Amino acid sequence: MAYVSEPDCAGAPDAPDAPDAAGAPAAPNATAATDVPHAPDATDVLTHLILVHDLFARAAQALTDAQVPTVALKGVALTGPAYGFGERFMSDGDLLVGVDELRRAHAALREIGLVRIADDEGTPLRRRSRPSWGWHDPHLRQLDVHVRLAERPLRRPDEAGVLARAVPHEVSGVATLRPANEDLLLTLALDQAKDSFLRKRHGLHDVARVVAALPLDWRALVTRARAWRCAVPLWLALRHAQRSADAELRVPADALAALAPSRARARLLEDRLALSAPSPHAFASLSGRWRRGLAGLVATDAAWHAAAHAGRFVVE
Repeated sequence: MAYVSEPDCAGAPDAPDAPDAAGAPAAPNATAATDVPHAPDATDVLTHLILVHDLFARAAQALTDAQVPTVALKGVALTGPAYGFGERFMSDGDLLVGVDELRRAHAALREIGLVRIADDEGTPLRRRSRPSWGWHDPHLRQLDVHVRLAERPLRRPDEAGVLARAVPHEVSGVATLRPANEDLLLTLALDQAKDSFLRKRHGLHDVARVVAALPLDWRALVTRARAWRCAVPLWLALRHAQRSADAELRVPADALAALAPSRARARLLEDRLALSAPSPHAFASLSGRWRRGLAGLVATDAAWHAAAHAGRFVVE
């Protein structure tokens, strides 16, 4: 059944004239629109999605013309390979460019009339540690330009590798790129492991859809997840998706075992997170400090062992 999932920032207000959180017919494991207060009309949601995709397509064409390699991320990358158009809601578009291409990318976006979000205007481009930059069009539809896929040093994603391995994709008739299947799944796991870990209910559907719909090289995926320090977030995302999916989600047992943390942490994570009921506002009421604490549960085993030794306690 087609459905529209929640925006990328569940529980937070969208830009003016953007639809609210959930919308039109719900899928398995999702809350029906009738259960969500003030659910937007399906026509409004589709209109919003068309505008978001058109904005992304304009930006992708401008960046291609400027010879800036561009890779679609998140919802835009999933539309086509994992979802039909209109099946997944997204509040904005996301793309990845190389950090050395950032100035040319921003110049190209200004040329087509996009405006940097006000909070970003005073931040110099030389700050390479900044992971993303927000832009909007006259309708206040937002586009996030990423140069990093996660905050360092906790994670170490290979953005250059994602750009090099990207595969052809099309958005609103414009040719662009999206991450290779394994990279796509890893970017979803990284997005789930942010400080609002598992707050985004649609992330469960995203992971399940990618595993079910796309061929994956599990050996390469495990190797890459370890190199990115993303093994535990990926393991947890897969376990949570398995628990939440109506149909059996087939993940090789040896891949799960290779990604899993120590047994004590695995038990804790499954009890506290993977078995929790999906909610559009999970952890929304918690402070940023508590959400960062939850995200810390998915640090690498090496980081946990270092902390354990510092506290004269060894986690087996």
